[in-house]
Amino acid sequence: MITALITLLGWWLWKRRRPSKKQIEEEELDIEDHSLVTSDNSTEQINRTLHPLPASAIRQQLIHFEAALPPQKRRRPSETLSTWAKRIELDASLITYLETRYDNGEISPHREEAFTRQLDAYLLRIQKESNS
Repeated sequence: MITALITLLGWWLWKRRRPSKKQIEEEELDIEDHSLVTSDNSTEQINRTLHPLPASAIRQQLIHFEAALPPQKRRRPSETLSTWAKRIELDASLITYLETRYDNGEISPHREEAFTRQLDAYLLRIQKESNS
């Protein structure tokens, strides 16, 4: 009886870990190859789901900012925005982004420009650090 339960439990766990054929087919449809130029100018193939850019200029800026970062400073798939910002020591105010992202609020041109300046200043700082 115990052997049957253990076998049944093992089969159930094995079945849960394996993706179904339907899931595999959906993932294959969603993934497209992209080229990424690394710091040593070699080309590395990565798999990344292709998403259209959002309409918000601030959200677009953050996406372009992340793409401009070296690979080790880019956001990891499991990271929240705040965790990522702490890890890379990004001192930009994310409130502007969060208001745009979750409140769908209108941001004044002054705040948008300030956000852009903060992201640009961070990129300049890491560029200077890498050149030193």
